[in-house]
Amino acid sequence: MITYAIKLMLAFIALWTVQATAPNALLPFAYGIVGGAVAWLATQAVWAYKAKIPYIELDQPS
Repeated sequence: MITYAIKLMLAFIALWTVQATAPNALLPFAYGIVGGAVAWLATQAVWAYKAKIPYIELDQPS
C-alpha cells in the first residue's frame, strides 16, 4: 500500500510540475499517464492469462 501511495504522490507531483511550467501540456500529459497505466495493466493481464503457472496434480483414486 505504501508503494502505491508513493507512486500516486509522484504522479501528482509530476502533474503539478507540468501545470506550473506548461499549463497547455497538462491534459496530454495526464492522458499519457493514464494510457501508460492501462497499457501496463493490459500487458500484465495478457501475460497472466498466457503464463504456464505450475500446479499440483493429485493422484486419481484407482
